[in-house]
Amino acid sequence: MKLQLIFTFLATITNCWYIDLLATNSRTLFANGRIFQLSVKSDAGGRVSTICSTNSNNSLRCENSNIKTSSQGGYYVKDMKCEDVFCRLSIISGESIWEVEVACIDGIDLSAQLIFGEIETLSCKIRRQFSVYMDGGIEYQD
Repeated sequence: MKLQLIFTFLATITNCWYIDLLATNSRTLFANGRIFQLSVKSDAGGRVSTICSTNSNNSLRCENSNIKTSSQGGYYVKDMKCEDVFCRLSIISGESIWEVEVACIDGIDLSAQLIFGEIETLSCKIRRQFSVYMDGGIEYQD
């Protein structure tokens, strides 16, 4: 009974987190692409950022499997995978792993025509707030 109460208490401990996504179209006269920048912050302290970029019109996908440790060292992120306007990322702290998702709801259009000689840059920025539980659960606030 005592063990069950301790486990129940640990499973309900939460931290509040924010994940910011900035997706930016980069256009040149010869190629289009998209740059995804993710920044994760915990209310317990620390921030970490990671980035990936596409290099083709046909595939708005990119991945970054590098491990990035938070500024205070309490957690790290890895396995960033983005496609179109959607990104997924793993947050690891101790024995807990959370898979979080974020997307630019309004989207950004990469198909608009370029005016000859001009470079057009469009972007979308969104913040998603969520709570994580020690049992691996996630609750999004939006």
